[in-house]
Amino acid sequence: MDDVTRHARQMRSQRAEAFAVRAAQKNISLLHIASDEQGHETDPNDLEETFVLGYQRRTSISDLWIDGRQIPASFKQGTFATIDLRETAVARMHTGFDALHFVIPKRVIDGIAARSGAIWTGKISGRETGVVDPVAENILTCLFETLDSPGPANQLLGDHLTLALHVHFAKTYGGMSPGLTGASTMEATQVRLVKDMLASRLDDEVTLVSIASQAGLCRRALIEGFRNATGYTPQAWQAEYRILTAKSLLRDRSLSLADVAIRCGFADQSHFTRTFGRATGTSPGAWRKDAGA
Repeated sequence: MDDVTRHARQMRSQRAEAFAVRAAQKNISLLHIASDEQGHETDPNDLEETFVLGYQRRTSISDLWIDGRQIPASFKQGTFATIDLRETAVARMHTGFDALHFVIPKRVIDGIAARSGAIWTGKISGRETGVVDPVAENILTCLFETLDSPGPANQLLGDHLTLALHVHFAKTYGGMSPGLTGASTMEATQVRLVKDMLASRLDDEVTLVSIASQAGLCRRALIEGFRNATGYTPQAWQAEYRILTAKSLLRDRSLSLADVAIRCGFADQSHFTRTFGRATGTSPGAWRKDAGA
């Protein structure tokens, strides 16, 4: 019996649907569990090196015991709970429940920390329930939608979202922080994530702090790691990509120079012309003519 099936049975879920996330980190699963049964206790979990981040799709009322000790618990709709399956958890369910459980093997977080040089203790802080976490909620919602619509593009997006949720979980609930060696290295999935964010936001301002946070890095680690991986700083890579995109769009005669400028994130046509000229040595109009577009 796999970890996900075992977890669903321990929760005594009447309905369970598992979605395997085939990301760079293998054997990760998003589990949708639900039950209308009331007045029952969940079975004790098997002790294993695994964490669960649970999202409550509807409010449920229950008492919770961890290693035989009752602890305060809140399972309101729209909130999160963290579970460390190295501890024995039993819940007495007074109502039914409907939740999404993201099952995270500890070795996955260990691997992220080791590859990025981050500091990670291997523990999550306390036994959290009733946590309002809009970042995790947005990632989970998007991830659930990508899994519902398979395809190469959604698979790539799912990989990035999975990495983002792992890093967010480790930083928010496990206190993972950048280490001394994390400033010079980035793993391939982080580089792809940063490139995708930069490429998809040509027409919108995105800060390095925001990108670094989503990639699980500090600002300095992002800049140095991305430069070592690509030869460019993030800003320089986006500027180069903006010009390449402009050249591609200039081949479409149905688009005016002003249209190309807006689509590529320039303030106006004048800004586009100046920047394009500095990068190529010619104006957008002249380049379009020379390209025979």
